[in-house]
Amino acid sequence: MPRRTGFVNTDLLIGAALFIGSLLLLGPWLTTDFSDQPWNNGYLYIGIARLFRDHASLWNALQYGGAPFHFLYPPIFPTLVGWLRFLSIGRAFHLLSGIGYALAPVCLYVLARQLFPSRLPALFAALAYAVFPSLAYALPQVRALAQPYAHAPWGFVALVAYDEAPHAFALPLTLLAVAAAWRNRWTLASVLAAAVFLTSWPGMIGLGFALGGIAVARWRDFGTVRALTCVTGMAGAAYGISAYWMTPSYFVASKLFNRIVFRHLMLAAPWTSVTWVILAVAITILFLSTWRKVPSELALVAVWTALSGLVVVSYMLARSYLLPLPHRYLLEFSAALALLMASLLSLAPRRTRAVAAALLIAGGAALSFRFVTHSWKFQPRAEDPRTGVDYQVTLWLKDHARGARVFASGELESTLNLWTDVAQVGGPQQDPSNFLVLAAEREIAFGCGANSARLAELWLRALNAPLLVVHRAASREHFHWYASPDKFAALPVAWDNGAGDRVYRVTFDAHEAVVVDLATLAQLPPIDSTADEKFLSAYVNWAAGKRPVDVHWISPGEAAFDVHLGAGEAVLLKVNHDSGWRAAGASIENDPIGFQLIRPQQGQRHVSFDLAPPGTRGWDAPSLWPRLFCCWRGRE
Repeated sequence: MPRRTGFVNTDLLIGAALFIGSLLLLGPWLTTDFSDQPWNNGYLYIGIARLFRDHASLWNALQYGGAPFHFLYPPIFPTLVGWLRFLSIGRAFHLLSGIGYALAPVCLYVLARQLFPSRLPALFAALAYAVFPSLAYALPQVRALAQPYAHAPWGFVALVAYDEAPHAFALPLTLLAVAAAWRNRWTLASVLAAAVFLTSWPGMIGLGFALGGIAVARWRDFGTVRALTCVTGMAGAAYGISAYWMTPSYFVASKLFNRIVFRHLMLAAPWTSVTWVILAVAITILFLSTWRKVPSELALVAVWTALSGLVVVSYMLARSYLLPLPHRYLLEFSAALALLMASLLSLAPRRTRAVAAALLIAGGAALSFRFVTHSWKFQPRAEDPRTGVDYQVTLWLKDHARGARVFASGELESTLNLWTDVAQVGGPQQDPSNFLVLAAEREIAFGCGANSARLAELWLRALNAPLLVVHRAASREHFHWYASPDKFAALPVAWDNGAGDRVYRVTFDAHEAVVVDLATLAQLPPIDSTADEKFLSAYVNWAAGKRPVDVHWISPGEAAFDVHLGAGEAVLLKVNHDSGWRAAGASIENDPIGFQLIRPQQGQRHVSFDLAPPGTRGWDAPSLWPRLFCCWRGRE
């Protein structure tokens, strides 16, 4: 027993050293409030955390015409950021993401200690992940991404260069879940896997690579039936725990978002001979891992490396898109490669293991010397966001929007709701429930045809957005999304900072709800694409309504209004429909662009409606508006 206690104390000291050392590598990052990179993911995640802190509800009314709040993001990371109220939300984000980053090598050490009988391979795995350049840098495309950071380990690059904070926070949970599964502690593994599900989408898929390794290793040890029962039971229990948030509609919306947005943004290419070669190598590794002479721990790590490598390498070398956002799994691939090296080291004879480890550590230290001694210099600088374009525009909108929906693009899609509760047409590219709104957003910003100005104005009227933020060529805004910003020159200018940033006003009566004629609705032509001017003109005329209706919002997911309707009339509420909306004394359905058409019962004057919790809606799939987005993309 005393000897075991000594082992535990030594492991605790090593874990503490890894944790503190990783925090020291981050240094100023931990106390940063806002960086000088408002275009990066950090501002997006901080804005999401602000909504979780101040507006957690069943419904997110501020983006994409409204969407279920659980579509915004998995809840654990932004909720934890919101709980750190003794810090500004920017500092809370950086501190929490830094802690997640520093926990990764510690948890990798914990996992390696479960896999290998010797402490030396475990320590090497942790150092290889936390300090040394990743073996993934053998890929030229990945090496080029890490070069500006002195070929720092990929975990550092992912956090500091791309602000991949929730994913970095999910990785330690993944490693602990695998360690628990390896020890046959399936209940604990299920809880940890559920935490991964509720922290990061890429983290959830990355966990699947490791589960493949667990399945193969346990198949060799337990047999097919028990191995499949354990692994599928773990995954099923994890989803059961997280299903209150990760509803079927969430998965459907995410899948559609990947198919119609990410696959085009990432420039996915068809499979080539290179893809097939990479696939053949991965299958060979999987086949060899089933060989009885291969140790179980090596089989686990080899399968994990093969699956994650298949996705990453095929994308980097052939641009083949096997999973959503394939480059994101470089984090899991790097961890698997570190474990693979440690696995091979553990197989070395005891007499040569220490020498081999010493040589590898010395070589890794030499390669990482510049990173370790200059890690603070590779980080973005802290900056007061009030000096930036986003804050100037947001401050004006906060005082002048007066409840109106705003169309913004680029940086503002992520930062607008960081400082204000102004509703916008778009958002930070998280899953919308009405994909036609996303398609219309692209039409307004990217359209550059002869009638694009007319189409943009019609869509702004249809979406009830009288204010339009445009960044011209001289603007300091990073993205400049508008393909033809001059097409809006005929609109009245509501605000101009003299530095290339303007807010235009579209002149029309913007009412959140109006009484509409059902007979006219029945005569509207079908919508053919986002460039269907005939439909848009007819819809805008109909949606202007006969008279406004005053809606009283009790909360983002609960409202009421009083109205007197004549024959053949209904109420159009210019907020997205969702199958969760329920009305007392009325029916709710989609209008032609996905807004709510409310039909009170005969004689009903007072209508109240609210949103049901996600778990009570069944298979709540979003409508199939993505085809319209595809139609628009076909015009490019």
